[in-house]
Amino acid sequence: MSATARSKRRFYHSIRFKLMLVALSLLLIPWAGYRYIQENELFLRTAQEDVLFGTAQAVAAMLRNQPELFISCSTSSSGSSGQFLYIHPLQSAIQLDGYIEDWNPYIHNTWRYSADNALAFDLLLAQDSLYIYLLLQAEDDHVVFREPGSHYSEGNDLVSLAVTHPNGDLNHYHISTTSPGWADVYRQVSTETGMVEYQTVTGIKGEWQSSPTGYNLELRIPRYLVADYLTLSVTDVDDATTRAIRARLSTAPVDSTELNRLLTPDPRMLETIQGIAHENARIWVVDRFQRVLARQGSLKATESVEEDEEHAPGILKMLFNLALQRPTEQFEDDYANRIQIQAPEIASALKGTPDTRRRSTPDNRAVILSTTWPIHASDGIVGSVLVEQTTNQILSLQNRAIEGLFGMTLLLFITTSLLLLGFATLLT
Repeated sequence: MSATARSKRRFYHSIRFKLMLVALSLLLIPWAGYRYIQENELFLRTAQEDVLFGTAQAVAAMLRNQPELFISCSTSSSGSSGQFLYIHPLQSAIQLDGYIEDWNPYIHNTWRYSADNALAFDLLLAQDSLYIYLLLQAEDDHVVFREPGSHYSEGNDLVSLAVTHPNGDLNHYHISTTSPGWADVYRQVSTETGMVEYQTVTGIKGEWQSSPTGYNLELRIPRYLVADYLTLSVTDVDDATTRAIRARLSTAPVDSTELNRLLTPDPRMLETIQGIAHENARIWVVDRFQRVLARQGSLKATESVEEDEEHAPGILKMLFNLALQRPTEQFEDDYANRIQIQAPEIASALKGTPDTRRRSTPDNRAVILSTTWPIHASDGIVGSVLVEQTTNQILSLQNRAIEGLFGMTLLLFITTSLLLLGFATLLT
């Protein structure tokens, strides 16, 4: 047997090697610690669910005593969710220029209307204390303007509004233009002799601009001209010679004589849920058609979640960043500014069963926990409360615990190994 082989054999049977094996048993510490962290994470997740369930239940209990809020937000007797027009509360001013940049916070909530004859348009409405703003994006491959010098006529592309006035009257307005720019608005009036006249309206302002797919129309309507109902229709003319009407498309169903009900968030409902605002959580109230009636709060913290990493050496910090998912407030919020939320947990609540769900954001940068609770009234379930919150705080606590556990285990392993090796050296 060679000297090298005898040396290896002596090392494997030496006290130094046996003590090294004992030191390796310290690796069980991080495994046990990680299992403990997992149990704590489960506890924190359950606690978060309980808190959100409690918040949803509290909001539902308060709204249960105010069923008139849901009656005031209801649609026509048919109850069809397609017969309402949702008006967004404005968060910033709208500049009337025919372009859509000012509408970007709401653009994903456009309501699309289309027909088999390829006529289609997207519609958005918003309001402040004085005006209702309307954005129409029409798809039209041949835009035909009104002839210069002419007054109202139907031989051109035309947008019409049927609006109920607060005094109960039904008013008809027609919007057209001779070229891109300020649009002309006419009010249809019946005379005593039964004739129809068209009067120029100056209170309603409109801007008509061409777009790659057709045209955009922005309207600003004084709030005092509109009560609770409004229907918009688009008339399409493609031939500038014959000026024959090719198609018409309306926001109201074809087989319905009713106008669209305007659905606006009730300030009383918002005041109700403001008193139960939860930190870094968002509360929604939806009706039985899953339409948003009120919303309060935000998923994103005013101050980003920070993790204390200054104590970690550079190489460990790099390893932590590679191995651990860091919480961030820069994630894509797919529910932001929604006017209708179709989610399985809401559907479950509308059937009477509270529910919870975890979902990843579209960019997979955050996980959102949502809980729902049904809102009962004397005639059954009238809506649901949805409460959402990210799991960023739990993720931050978990990361800190893992970093602390890893650092402590590494220090303990190195120290113990050196002590045991030194002790073994003294014995030999």
